[in-house]
Amino acid sequence: MTNAGQDMSTTGTPVESDDRPPPEGQRQPDPPQAPSVAVRPAIGMAWLRGLFALPAFVVVGVLGAIPFGLVVGTSAPGKMVILGASAASAAACIAYVLVAWHFTSAAPLSALGLGRMPAARFLQGLVAGLLLMGAVVGIGIVSGAWRLRLGLPSVLPFVATTAVLLLAAFWEEIGFRGYMLQESGRRSLRLGFAWSVFAFTLMHLANPGALASPVARVLVPANIALAGILLGATFLLAGDLWWPWGLHFGWNWAQACVFGLKVSGFELPSLLRGEPAEGRAWLTGGAFGPEGSIIATGVLVVGNAALLALIVRGRPVLPVVAFDRAAAEVAVASTA
Repeated sequence: MTNAGQDMSTTGTPVESDDRPPPEGQRQPDPPQAPSVAVRPAIGMAWLRGLFALPAFVVVGVLGAIPFGLVVGTSAPGKMVILGASAASAAACIAYVLVAWHFTSAAPLSALGLGRMPAARFLQGLVAGLLLMGAVVGIGIVSGAWRLRLGLPSVLPFVATTAVLLLAAFWEEIGFRGYMLQESGRRSLRLGFAWSVFAFTLMHLANPGALASPVARVLVPANIALAGILLGATFLLAGDLWWPWGLHFGWNWAQACVFGLKVSGFELPSLLRGEPAEGRAWLTGGAFGPEGSIIATGVLVVGNAALLALIVRGRPVLPVVAFDRAAAEVAVASTA
């Protein structure tokens, strides 16, 4: 025991503590603040910001998709104008996300998922997307869902379509995974994950053929939600947007530009032309394309099972949450 006003030194000898008030005019040092107050004053509004982003993403995404669906059946100059409008829409969405992140988050762009881009990570995602869609198409050919023939598209519209798909995949990843999942998931990862999947699904239901038949009204929302889970799980495991961006682009590009099948209801210039079997919408996806088929359901379920098993084992952390924790540690250390 020590007397009041005394501390014990490391040798056990009482040491007088200085409880005297500071000299007049000298400010008493502030006690260390809790990290949640000092570093993350706006974190309580994160869920609201994630919620607020939904209408803008849906409206701008749908407006960009409308001209995109007119590419096939128009002249080459017309195709380029339409593709340009779609690219402008995707660029507007990307700009919206970057501006929103700048004004509502204290975290840098690396916490949004835009850290240093290793080309290998994007290529790994690209290969994964190609393989997944290749599995869907391969199963479909064996089961008689589609037949393929040579497409021979015009070079310029084909290249432009590829560029637009690359840009569109990026905006959906930065918007739904980088921004919405993270802002909504700062306090509850499960709720943020569910919200981003719901928003991602809702936007795609505005595409042609999404709700065209009773089968589509069941399989399309289910498969889009499974795709949202797959991309969200990839983002969690990768810790950045490069892997899911490659996966998203590879899936769409293989589906539309390689195999010539409709991607989310849109028919685009392609190397091959896919011809779906008549009257088997549950197997072919009908007017929506393979993403509305039971084949895609099976492939996505298997892919999600593998990724979610890795997530449970690794327990990854959102990039923005990792930044918050690091900033909190720095703030505590600086006040110690």
